[in-house]
Amino acid sequence: MWIKIWINGDDGSIDILYDMILVCDSGTINWIEIGQPAEDFTLGEAYDSAGSPLSIQKIVERDYYAVRVSFESPLRSGRSIGFNVTTLM
Repeated sequence: MWIKIWINGDDGSIDILYDMILVCDSGTINWIEIGQPAEDFTLGEAYDSAGSPLSIQKIVERDYYAVRVSFESPLRSGRSIGFNVTTLM
């Protein structure tokens, strides 16, 4: 995983790009949540390594803030997926 942050000089907002490879050791994974540093984030875009768009959802539950990335098909044991997602703050 690596993360790239852009600081926007005009207003001090930031864009965050998460580039990840997720490996499923056992079972099945349909989605993953990536924690966010603050509640007031905006969703950007998400794509798998083939360039196909992925569904994303903003999750805010009390003091927990995350973006949920749903995969096009379930990730099964022994398989991996590369994907990226952007958020804006």
